[in-house]
Amino acid sequence: MPATLRTLEDKIASLKFSVEIDGVASCGFSEVSGLEMETDVIEYREGCDATTPRKFRGLTKFSDIVMKRGISSDLDIWNLTRRTFDAFTAATGFASPLYKFDFYLIQRDMAGVDQRVWKVQHAWVRKFMVSDFNANSSEVSIEEMTIAHEGFYLET
Repeated sequence: MPATLRTLEDKIASLKFSVEIDGVASCGFSEVSGLEMETDVIEYREGCDATTPRKFRGLTKFSDIVMKRGISSDLDIWNLTRRTFDAFTAATGFASPLYKFDFYLIQRDMAGVDQRVWKVQHAWVRKFMVSDFNANSSEVSIEEMTIAHEGFYLET
């Protein structure tokens, strides 16, 4: 393995959040936000009920996950981003379901030991922003990536 690639993989491991797709750590990020879910409340009251309504569970919604200041050792993340763009075929005009993917978001402690593993399902890249190119800077390559998804679960 080339020394530059090994150094890049060491940097990914040192970041506190990594994205794992198909058992391979594809990239690491220093900041993740948006692991949020909210369930709507449906209030219902019949005429003969007391003065307070009954409350029922409605739709559950998941916020977009925003990952900032990341680095990747391969093209997997870029290929996932391209899937969203390429989802509509010119011939049929229909969206291909192949642009969605599942991934694991791994949270590490200060020593680099895995603490929490979140599985994110039916995700797709909504926004991908690369850092400005500057030869005098040591900025990372992925400034921000926003992921839309249909749910997440805490596995460990």
